[in-house]
Amino acid sequence: MARTLTTTLTTAVGDTTRVPVISATCEDHIARYNQLAAANASQAQSFFNACIASDGSIIRVWVVAGSSPATFQYQRITSPTIASQWTTWTTFGGASATIALNGACCVSNNGGTLRAFAQQSASPNALWTWSSTDNGVTWSASPSVVYTPASTGADEGPGQWGQ
Repeated sequence: MARTLTTTLTTAVGDTTRVPVISATCEDHIARYNQLAAANASQAQSFFNACIASDGSIIRVWVVAGSSPATFQYQRITSPTIASQWTTWTTFGGASATIALNGACCVSNNGGTLRAFAQQSASPNALWTWSSTDNGVTWSASPSVVYTPASTGADEGPGQWGQ
């Protein structure tokens, strides 16, 4: 049995000037326990997150394990075949020994502006953000406060918040 198309739909199907468009967002909320940092680096109690910059670069962030307060770092990988890009980390401005060790972190691409998030280790335990408008080549020199929680303590959810 065939369905009869309306005149409007028949015109749209036959139009040669229109280009079909599809948009999709993929998010994976399953914890992965494979090696994410450099070889031989302590990863116990470390938190990681990643996103794709507008130029196709991989942007990864992590809260460095081993000390409290912790340090928040990032890396920009322009080519997965360049091994040194996977092992070189840079500390965000104002994020050396100021981050909650168990507070997690995340990074997202918001219409071309990258934003990295981590939680301050000292009271008032504010959620901080750093931003980049050049695909992660440079980042804001110091964090901005996104919000301050009603009570002190680590907010362990940023890595699961999505994009």
